Amino acid sequence: MNILIITPAGKINGTAKTFNTWIKILHSKHHKVFLLSEVGNLAKWTENFCEKQLFFELDRFEPSVKRLLQIIKIVNRHRIDVIWGVGTTSSLIGSITGLICRKKYINILNVSPRNHVWPPNPKWKFPNIGHIITVSEKFSEVLIKDSGINKENIHFVPAQFDLDELKPVFPEFVNKNQRLIISLFRRFDKQKSLGVISFLEYIQENRKQLAHCKFNFFGAGDNELQITQLVQNLSTSGIEINNWGFVKDVQNEMVKSDIVIGSERVAIEAILCGRPVCILGEFGLINFVTPGNLNIFMNDNFSGLVFSRSNYLEENNIIKYFSNYEELLAICNPQHCYQEIAKKYNAENGIQELIYLCQSDIFPKNRIIYILRVIKAIITMYFSKFRIGFSKSKNNN
Repeated sequence: MNILIITPAGKINGTAKTFNTWIKILHSKHHKVFLLSEVGNLAKWTENFCEKQLFFELDRFEPSVKRLLQIIKIVNRHRIDVIWGVGTTSSLIGSITGLICRKKYINILNVSPRNHVWPPNPKWKFPNIGHIITVSEKFSEVLIKDSGINKENIHFVPAQFDLDELKPVFPEFVNKNQRLIISLFRRFDKQKSLGVISFLEYIQENRKQLAHCKFNFFGAGDNELQITQLVQNLSTSGIEINNWGFVKDVQNEMVKSDIVIGSERVAIEAILCGRPVCILGEFGLINFVTPGNLNIFMNDNFSGLVFSRSNYLEENNIIKYFSNYEELLAICNPQHCYQEIAKKYNAENGIQELIYLCQSDIFPKNRIIYILRVIKAIITMYFSKFRIGFSKSKNNN
């Protein structure tokens, strides 16, 4: 099968690792992968597993006519059988290409909160144009309620991992004379740094009770300077803390940690490494992943968005768990969590489900109606962007 994968227009961060794994498995199963993306890590990692790599440059407004024509040309020239559009704009442009060229297509929406993915217009809806893959049950609900997508067209396939690469190393009890190593992994952009700042403030307020801990921060982004300054302030106050920026060997750093703090892909990867994990939210630490709440976290892709602020860990409990590692291990039960996560996030299973879907009869009968739905979605997306741009320009003046 010839598969064209169209990545989002812009950075795909942790999603690149999922597609790296998927492409390697597709290659091993003798499928031919044609990757259309920006130049970056994904292209570099998958160079030896793609039949062909093609690249695009971003236009001012995406999805653009120029990009559509490029994809139609690729589909026809390389005899593509199925198109995988990843992300909102790439899914729209991939689906309209499939409809025009009469090729099968699936839409992979790789992130969940509405305001992260779609134009900031509550009236905008993702069009009902065929099968959609989501990594979050929460996002599936949004698609059904907000956009009226047919339930049978939505398929929950969570972020995937190569279990041959991720080998769990389950923790042992920490010697009382050793520092407890707590590692936080996060993008320090404006949207995701609020929880990091809240946690740093908590460390500052409780630094005496946390003197037995060593904190490692791994990440970078728009707010990196602010995070670095807060880390330096804590370091001068006697807390052992460092911000190491991004590191290549994330798994190695996780295995060396007694506790991992993060969300989404970081949380899943840490569980697969055998570590106790605490989910980081917008207001600080939400909760540790345990057998009791594992399904709740899995259903929202470990983002923690289903938890309100009132459900976050109480400050006293944070100190309690950081001070009694033996009790924490008993509550988290990393071995049990690993076994459950490994069943659901095995990339082999995910690819098998996607290939089965691609081989089924998924091309729509009402082709013209679907094309009109996509065009309407793209036009309204443009209007939203124009309106926001005009509003910002007006405010600046």
